[in-house]
Amino acid sequence: MILPTINNSELPMQSNLSLQSANLGSPIKHAFIELVKDVKAIESDKFKLFTDRHQKLINPRVNTFWANLNVFTQQSALSDPAFAKNPYLQVLLDESHNHIHPAFWSSQMPNMTPKDYFIGVLNRIGEDIIKNKCALKCASWKKELAIQTNQQKTNVDKLLKKHKQMKCKYIELPFVPDHTLCVTLTSEQKEASYPTVLKSFLKMCHGAEGLQSKLCDMQWRFVKGLDGVPTAHILMYVVGEDIDYAPLLNTNWNKVCIEKGLCTSSSQIQIRSIHCYQGNGVTKKYWKNLLDSCQTPLEFYRYQANGLSYVWESYTGNI
Repeated sequence: MILPTINNSELPMQSNLSLQSANLGSPIKHAFIELVKDVKAIESDKFKLFTDRHQKLINPRVNTFWANLNVFTQQSALSDPAFAKNPYLQVLLDESHNHIHPAFWSSQMPNMTPKDYFIGVLNRIGEDIIKNKCALKCASWKKELAIQTNQQKTNVDKLLKKHKQMKCKYIELPFVPDHTLCVTLTSEQKEASYPTVLKSFLKMCHGAEGLQSKLCDMQWRFVKGLDGVPTAHILMYVVGEDIDYAPLLNTNWNKVCIEKGLCTSSSQIQIRSIHCYQGNGVTKKYWKNLLDSCQTPLEFYRYQANGLSYVWESYTGNI
């Protein structure tokens, strides 16, 4: 539902944001956050279309809502049923498929005024939010995410208490298939092979000379972004002094990419790490904040299909 520009100055204007393909870039993240706020306001009857009782002056907040709605509906990936959407965003996505939008903007409904159109859109959104009990569903949605995050934070506390100091590494591995290889496989078949590829990397790290008897824990999962690229997330904990393991990890990943037919030029490994030791609350807080931030996209959408899942799984360490 990409809305054309509206010439009436009292009515909302189209957003002209130019978006980049990203997992959850700043413009997209901002739009999603604001949309959820607005639909919650609609649910609680605090979102007003007009600022005057004669219903002549459009609430400026509506302009922002329409601009953010344009950003949201441009994310074609979210039409994939394998993406579970935040309950509020699901209502907006369903509304965007209503036949009334292309009919109105192509002048097939000459008797409908812009005012009636916008009132109808917001009324339908409000009715669907209440019908779907979005507040209740969203509470469950957030609870699941909070449980997952808290489990990872508790795991860090236990590991640090046991080993006293360790290098905490958050690794992102984008899975970009080389179009010259595996041409006979469907996209679903390629995705289904990714966990096996990732486990090859984890196995290689498990037996790497520089990491022997140092890996105390590894967690992994897949998060598929709005750019359509599945990205593996790895939490890796290496006991001992502060050592830079990035060269070793990059080398191992490049080997796996070559062996499995992944495009190494666009599959660059991303590593964020911090050395924590027992008693240093600053570094532990930093790491836990990082765990929170890597969960952010899951507040809006979650992909689960073809063996890929946003839920963390464990891979044994070697200590």
